[in-house]
Amino acid sequence: MLTSNEKIILTAKIDGIACSACINRITNKLKKIPFVYDVSINLIDSKALITVDKNLLDLNSIQKEIENIGYKISFTNIDLQLSKNFFDLKLTIQIIFGLIIIIVEMFNFIPLIHNFLQIFPFSKNLLLFVLTSIVLYVGGLNYYKRSLKNLTSLTFDMSSLISLGTLSAYAYSSYLTFKEFFFNEILHHTFFDSAATIIILINIGKKLEDRTKLKTIANLNHLKQIVPQYSTISLNGKESKIKSEEIKKDDIVILKPGDISPVDGIIIDGFASFNESFLTGESLPVEKKAGDYVYCGTINLNGLIKIKTEKNPSSSLISKIIDIAEKSSLTKVPVQRLADKISSFFVPLIIAIAFISFSYHFFIDKNLNLAILSLISTLVVSCPCAFGLAAPAAIVAGIGKASKNFIFFKNPEAIENLSKINMIFFDKTGSLTEGKPQVVKVIYNQKFNSKEIENIALSAAVYTRHPLSIAIANYYNNAKTYPLKFDSFEYFPSKGGKLKLKDKTYFFGSKNFLIENNVDNFFDIENFVEASKVFLSEDKELLAIFCVYDELKEKAIETIRNFQKDGVEVVILSGDDKESVRKIADKLNISSYFGKLNPLEKTAIINESKQNGKIVAMVGDGINDAAALASADVGVSFSNASEFTANCADIVIMNSSLESVYLAFDFSRKTIRAIKQNFFWAFVYNLALIPIAAAGLLHPIYAAAAMSFSSLSVLLNSLRIAKK
Repeated sequence: MLTSNEKIILTAKIDGIACSACINRITNKLKKIPFVYDVSINLIDSKALITVDKNLLDLNSIQKEIENIGYKISFTNIDLQLSKNFFDLKLTIQIIFGLIIIIVEMFNFIPLIHNFLQIFPFSKNLLLFVLTSIVLYVGGLNYYKRSLKNLTSLTFDMSSLISLGTLSAYAYSSYLTFKEFFFNEILHHTFFDSAATIIILINIGKKLEDRTKLKTIANLNHLKQIVPQYSTISLNGKESKIKSEEIKKDDIVILKPGDISPVDGIIIDGFASFNESFLTGESLPVEKKAGDYVYCGTINLNGLIKIKTEKNPSSSLISKIIDIAEKSSLTKVPVQRLADKISSFFVPLIIAIAFISFSYHFFIDKNLNLAILSLISTLVVSCPCAFGLAAPAAIVAGIGKASKNFIFFKNPEAIENLSKINMIFFDKTGSLTEGKPQVVKVIYNQKFNSKEIENIALSAAVYTRHPLSIAIANYYNNAKTYPLKFDSFEYFPSKGGKLKLKDKTYFFGSKNFLIENNVDNFFDIENFVEASKVFLSEDKELLAIFCVYDELKEKAIETIRNFQKDGVEVVILSGDDKESVRKIADKLNISSYFGKLNPLEKTAIINESKQNGKIVAMVGDGINDAAALASADVGVSFSNASEFTANCADIVIMNSSLESVYLAFDFSRKTIRAIKQNFFWAFVYNLALIPIAAAGLLHPIYAAAAMSFSSLSVLLNSLRIAKK
C-alpha cells in the first residue's frame, strides 16, 4: 500500500481474468464504488492497482462487487503462482475422458468397440453424453458460472463465447441423443466431441499462456528474489534473526561474509567489499567502510559489518525500482487504448455474427448441422484475448528486459515516446563525460599569495558543491589547506557562487559570471582549451583559473554514432564554456552544440525544437538539467543524479553507462514494434478465420485450437524481446 494525502493505492490479484473485456468489466464495476478513484489491471499477471479514499475504504465492498460479477480478488500473496505440474488433476481428467471420447467416435475403425456398440445401438451417444458432461463440468464450470453472471448484467467476454459455443454443441447433441433413445428416431450427427475438445484445448492453451506469462515477467520477479527472507539484527546487544520485512528504520543489521543486505543504510562498524553488480552492472567489488552507504540487495563478500538502517525495506532503492517496474507494467500505453475500444464491442459483434450465420444456414440453406457447426465455430474461433494481450505482453517483456540491463522506465508512455524520438539532447558533464572531473592545471595571479588563494578556493568549492567544485576541493585534499568560514554565501545555478568575508567579496564560477560582476583581467590559457574553466576573483581582481578536465564515458563515440545511424539528431547542451564544449563535440562528431547555457536557456532550446515538430529526449544528471528533463518528451537520467533530478526523468539508468541510453532507445523500439506486430496478427487472425467459420468451413475443434494458438503466438512474439 502506498499513501498519498487522502488516497491510498491497493495492490491486488484478481482471479478469473481471461481477456480485455474482463478488465473493462471489472474496471467499470469498481469505478462505480464511491470511494474508488482509479483502477489499473494487467492482463499478463492479473495484478491490479486500485486508488481509493483511505477514509472511506471498505475492502468487503470491493470483494463483494468483484465476486458478484464472477471473479475473486485478494490483497495478499499477489505474485503469479503456477502449479509445478502442467497436468494437474482437473486437466488430467479432461484429457483422459477426451481421449475416450475420440476413441468412441472412431469406433468404426476399432473392431472390438464396433462389435460392442452394435449389440447396444444407443450406447455410443449415451456414453458420449456422460463423458462430455464430466469434461464440461470439470473444465468448463468456471466459464459457465461467469457467463451466467455476465448475462444478468448484459455484459459479455471470452467466457460468454466459450460458454455459448460449447453449450450449444452440448445441448443440441443431448437433444438428439435422448430423442433417438426415447423415440427411436434416425440418428443425426452429434457434436459431443467438439464440445469436449474445445474445452480441453482452451484449458491446455490457458496453461501454456500462464507459463509463457511467467517467463514474460521472470525478469521482474528476479528483482523480488534478491532481498533475503530473513536477516540478523542487533537487539539489546544480542543477535536476533527476524523476517527482513519486519526491519525498521534505525535498526542495526549485522552482515557476515556472503550475506545480502536487506536494507539501505550506513555502515557504523567494520569494513568489507561489496558486489553491487545487480544494481550497477559493475562486476568489480566496491570497498566499503564506516560512514559509507550500503544498498539493499548488495552482497557482503568478505567482512563483518554493522549497518544502521536508513529506510524501511519497503522504501529501499530496490523496492522503489520494483515499484516503478510493476506500475509501468500496469499502466496502459496510448496504443493500448485501441485494444480497449475493440474489446468493448468485439464480443457482442461476434455473438451477432454467429447467430446471423446460424440463421442463414438454417433458414436459407435448410441445413441444421451446418448451422450448428457455423454457430459453434464462429463463437469459439474469435479471440479477444489476442487484442487484450497485444500491448501488455510486449510492455512487460520490454520492461523486464530493460530492468535486467539496469534501465528502468517509470511509465510505459516513456517507452512509446522514446521509440519515436528524432532528436536527443545531452548534457556534457556527467552524461557524455564520466562526471569525475580532475584539476589538470591551476593558474594563480602572481600578485597574491598562492597559499591564501588555495584556502579561499577550497572554501568556495566546499560551499558550491558543483561537480567542478568537488574536483577543486579534491585537488586540495592532500595539501595543508583549510576551508575558511565565510560570513555569507549566495549560489547562482549554472553560474557560480558569491561569498563574503569581512570586507571582501569573492566570486567563484564561470567566466560569464565573473564578467557580470565586473571582473575583466583574464589570463591567457590557450594550452588548456579542452578543459572546463572555473574562475575565482576577489572583488574585481582575478585570483586564479582552474582547468578541470573530465574524460569521455566509455563507448561514448560508439553510442553517439549508433543514434546518428538511426536518424536521431544529437545535440549537446552545456553550461560549460563554448570552446570546451566544441572540443567534446568534435571528438564525438556532433555538429550541433551549445555552451554557457543556464537551465532556462536549455529548456527554451528544447521547447523550440518541439515547436518545430521534433520529438526530443534529454539526457542529464545535474540539478540544472531538471527543468530540461521535465520539458522534453522523454527525460533520461542516471542513478547517481540528485534525487530531484531523477524524479524529473522518465527513465533512470542504474549503471550510469552511456551505452545504456542507446539500449533504452533500442528496447523501446523493439517493444513498440512487437505491440504493432501483435495487433496486426490478432487483427489478421480474426479477419481471416471468422468469415471462414461463419461459412461453416471450419470444424469447431480446429477453431478451438486456432483460438488458443492466437493468444499463445502473441505471447511468444512478445517473449522474443527478452531473448534479443
